[in-house]
Amino acid sequence: DLYSFCTLLGGAGGTKKKPMVPKECLLKPVRKEGMRVVAYVGTFDPVHEGHVEAARKCLDAGAEEVVFVPKAGGWKCPCLERGQRLELLCRRVGSEEGMNVLTVDVNEYMPKNGEPWTLRALLEKIKAVYHASDIGELCGTDVLSTYPPSQHPDYFFGQTLYIATRPPHPYILTPNAISIGTTRDISSTLLREAIRNHAPPQTLIDLGLHKSLISHITDKSYYKHDTA
Repeated sequence: DLYSFCTLLGGAGGTKKKPMVPKECLLKPVRKEGMRVVAYVGTFDPVHEGHVEAARKCLDAGAEEVVFVPKAGGWKCPCLERGQRLELLCRRVGSEEGMNVLTVDVNEYMPKNGEPWTLRALLEKIKAVYHASDIGELCGTDVLSTYPPSQHPDYFFGQTLYIATRPPHPYILTPNAISIGTTRDISSTLLREAIRNHAPPQTLIDLGLHKSLISHITDKSYYKHDTA
């Protein structure tokens, strides 16, 4: 099934690290080389329509493909395992034109010399997979607000930064930034709570969960023991 397929691509523990991320580690084949690609890094716990809307706005702003990159962890502690979140992403994004999913844990492809994981290293890996003409990042102002001004990703790396405004966090655009406007305000925390409390399907849809994921989440009992 799709879960086994994604898990297989994700690799097993102890797998030898590779210098390049293979193209087979994308959910869908690269349509063409030289595209303007945007990486969308997040926990996606779960993926919701705010995420998809932001990706669509990136495409409207000039990106040719948005690739979702589910993190294993980070400043947000996910409730579902990475493989489970990846499965939901693949189900939701697989049919969307101009959207793709990186199905491997990128930590497996970071340098072996002890160099820490960095956003720049990740973007360079994705750029190489696509042979992209430009690699950018999609980021919300809520995440940017956690960086001091001198540490904004565009300040460090010079890549194109697609900014989704999420009140109450404003962002002053820099030369490397493109505003994609305000996206729908969806709370993953409220969505998980509603799932845990057996909310009816229409309530979950109103909270931002796509209808195609509801039965799968229910059948798998996802978030039933979520205490976050």
